Amino acid sequence: MSEAVFGRTDLLFSLIAQQSKAEWAANAALHLALTLASVVVFGLLTFVIIRLIATDELDIAPGVALIGSMLVTMVLLIYAKSAVLSGIVLLGSLAAAAFVPYAKTQMDNQLLDSIPLEALEKAHLSLTGKPDNPSAWFQAARALHGMGLPGHAIVIAELTLGSISDEIDPNTNVSTRSYFQREATMIKYWKEELKDETAFDPVPCPTCHIPNQAGTIKCVKCGGPYLLELARKTFSKKQVWSRLVLGYALCFLVMAACGFLSLVVSGSMMYVVLFGGLAVAGVSLWLMFRTRTLGGTRSDQY
Repeated sequence: MSEAVFGRTDLLFSLIAQQSKAEWAANAALHLALTLASVVVFGLLTFVIIRLIATDELDIAPGVALIGSMLVTMVLLIYAKSAVLSGIVLLGSLAAAAFVPYAKTQMDNQLLDSIPLEALEKAHLSLTGKPDNPSAWFQAARALHGMGLPGHAIVIAELTLGSISDEIDPNTNVSTRSYFQREATMIKYWKEELKDETAFDPVPCPTCHIPNQAGTIKCVKCGGPYLLELARKTFSKKQVWSRLVLGYALCFLVMAACGFLSLVVSGSMMYVVLFGGLAVAGVSLWLMFRTRTLGGTRSDQY
């Protein structure tokens, strides 16, 4: 009797051991497959990042940081030996792979945004040393028009043109204003193009929050360069990187949620979940990266 009991017990433990070995082997195989897939995706991402650095499309510091973070993730993944962690890392790498082209587009847009910002900064610097420099005032007007403040640009340009003498020089037989015919034509074109009267509305100072009428580049209360400060806050590279990080996190969360829900639901509902997740991600990314201006509509002046 006792021998039979012990024999059944041994058989039971043997079956449990075999089942445990089978589960371990299955988990190990799954971990290996997910790890290899992650290595392939990380390798492609590393190649893309190195290429962007080599072509000066990405700064060295963030590029090296991205590659370093991927290497650390891979080391942790290999030593963790967890299929769950492998799946999470693979989702993250796929999200990064899907997000890289979008991130590159946003960085290209940031470079375009920096052109009128740099022009406005140069104009402010010139006007600090020589406030009656008409060329600097027109440069500031072009920059503001390019950043979505056409009403303020028109007023500044008109005031500048009006301050230039139209008296004929007896020696050259031309007036000083005649040298700014291009700017006069530019103002006329801006006025004909503008349809929104709210473009002339006051702009609050980002420091003291006092509204400033069109035609000024310094706050009437605190005296600060309120338009320049507003432009720096709107078009700064730091804000672009912050939105990119949030966008990547959003892509990762959406992919992880869709992957989890696909295990819970089945049939047509699975496709509803998938397309719903993609729609949420798309709308959220559009809201985060929609065209930003200081007001009004965007101009291609620069």
